[in-house]
Amino acid sequence: MSRSAAVEAVATGLGGGVLAGAALAAFGLGWPGAVIGAVNGGLGGVRGTYAWRRPTGWLAFVLDSTWAVPLTGQNNWTRLPSSRLTA
Repeated sequence: MSRSAAVEAVATGLGGGVLAGAALAAFGLGWPGAVIGAVNGGLGGVRGTYAWRRPTGWLAFVLDSTWAVPLTGQNNWTRLPSSRLTA
């Protein structure tokens, strides 16, 4: 894994955790939301999923980490076991 991918994974993991935790805190599910958002952000950062140079990349990240958290969690569940974090 390159240094830039590692930095992106940490940054998106932290950001995703904060956004998802805040989004689900209103329903008493802040911690589970934070875990889902952090895992998604970390995996997305390693893989370079979000196009940060475009507004749509930022929008996708925010939406994945807020209103789409249940779907994001399901997606994490299916891709985490098969993910390869080494390049």
